[in-house]
Order: sequence, then C-alpha cells, then structure tokens
Amino acid sequence: MGVPVASGASPLDAHELLRKGEVSRALVLFEKMHDPRRPDPAVLAGLVESRLALGEAHRVAPLMPHLADAALHAPSKDHHTGLAHWALAGLAELEGDHDRAAGHFRSAGEAGPDDPDLLPWRAGLALALTRQGRSPEAVRLAHEHLTRARASGSAYARALALRTLAAVDGASSRRDLLTQALEELEGIQATRLRAQVLTDLAGVLVLLHEDRGPGVIRLLREAELIAVRSRLRPLLDRVRRLLTRLDQPAGSTAPPGLEGLTPSELRVVELAASGLTNREIAGRLVVTVKAVEWHLSNVYRKLGISGRKELPT
Repeated sequence: MGVPVASGASPLDAHELLRKGEVSRALVLFEKMHDPRRPDPAVLAGLVESRLALGEAHRVAPLMPHLADAALHAPSKDHHTGLAHWALAGLAELEGDHDRAAGHFRSAGEAGPDDPDLLPWRAGLALALTRQGRSPEAVRLAHEHLTRARASGSAYARALALRTLAAVDGASSRRDLLTQALEELEGIQATRLRAQVLTDLAGVLVLLHEDRGPGVIRLLREAELIAVRSRLRPLLDRVRRLLTRLDQPAGSTAPPGLEGLTPSELRVVELAASGLTNREIAGRLVVTVKAVEWHLSNVYRKLGISGRKELPT
C-alpha cells in the first residue's frame, strides 16, 4: 500500500522508491511527472520498470516511441540516456529479443555513469548473454560487476551483483551466493530485491532437492507476503508456482486487514492511499469517476471507516 507522495519530488526520488521496493508509490510519482509533450528519459524508464514489476506490461507499449526517440537524440554520455537504453533493454527482454536487449544494455553502459549502484548495466547484459547461450562472457561480466559493486560501498549493489552471479554462473554455489545476497540486504530497505532473492534461493533449493520442507516454505511465504503487499504480480506468480510444486496452497491475495475486499476494490484503495484523486484513479483504471466512487463507498462500509484519510497505508 502507498502513502501520499511529495509534490516536489524528482525522478531521482521516484527511482529511490523503486529501489526500496515501494513500486506503487514510485509509479504514482512517475505518472505525475510524465509529460508526453516533453518526455523525460528518467521518468519513462521509471514508468517502464514500475509497470513491468506490477504486471502492467500492456501499458508499456505506448512509451516505446518516446523511449526510442530519447535514446536516439539525447546526449550520448548522459545518465538519462543510459536509463532510456536500460528501459528499452527490459522491453526487448520481455519480447524475447535477447540480442536487441544486449545491444541496449551495452549502450546504457556507454552512456554512463559506470556506477553499479546507479546503472547496473553489466548485470542486465550478463543475464541477456546467458539467455543467448554466451555463458563464458556472461560469467566474466558478472564477476566484473561484483568487483565494482564491492568497491562501490553499496549493500544494494553488492546484493544485486551476487544475485546476478548466482543466475549466470552454473559452476558457482548458487545457494551460497544467494545467502550472501540476503545477508547484504539485512538492515536496508529493498523489499522487492529481497523477495526476488528469497524466491531465487527457494527455487535453487527445490531444484537441487536440498530442501523441500519448512525452510524453503518459509522463504516462499516471506516472498509471497512482500509480493502481495507491493502488488508485484509477476513475482507473485513465480512464488505461487514454486508453492504449487511443494503442494502448498496460495496465501491471501490481499494485504493484512483487507482480505474482504474484491480485486477491483483493492486496486482503488491502493491508488487512493497513494494520493490520487478519484478522477486520476478513473483515468488510471480506465473506468468512470462514478465507478471509483462506488468502489470507495463499498470499501468504507466494509472497513468501517468514514473516508479516504482513514484508508490503511
């Protein structure tokens, strides 16, 4: 769930929310900052990453022309240009075009900055190369990325680098690398990355038949809870597939305290709690304002509250 966001926030603030795992809040900020007449590559990249994380891939296609234009006409050595290529790489991966994705990741690295904390292009490129069957090059890049991440002083960068190496290096101990990644994430707010690492580790344990009992189920339940609370639908689907393999039922799809709400009501609550007006919510969900008002009135009745200021955050 979200809370109202600061009106004077910058794209950097929104990207920081993304990194913390507050994807819905970040998306609200990016949408408020997006101007189709003068698109900002940093905002476009944030919109793409947020919507893909929330499972809204169908809402990403309209951004493609703006991103391509930004990548083509922006300064070649610019952080925003790098972010545009990063987002285009993610879209190419979504379409299964790993060659095009690799090209955009390389372009992101050329645009800069060469900082594993701000723009981890080597991690993205290593994964794209692995999907192309170019494992030796991918492993070399992943090790190089980890070296730079360790020098950066960022626990987040180190955790992401360890997760990447675990994904591309079949000769390494993936269990150990992912366990180290979780240790790096202790004490910092990075819930989405934590849920991804938890799911990766559970998948490795299941695949290797090292643990199919309470230990791996605890990992998946924590990841499931994060995915539910943050509305990370693609990640939640992945967690649920692993739970099914372990003959475990899916948990609630609603955050604690909101179990009695329908999916439509939950979506309206999330957006209202993030600070959007009824008209903005209607535009986001492609429904009428009256439909939003109707959903909110049902929510207030079910939760026993009198208005949106009392919505859980």
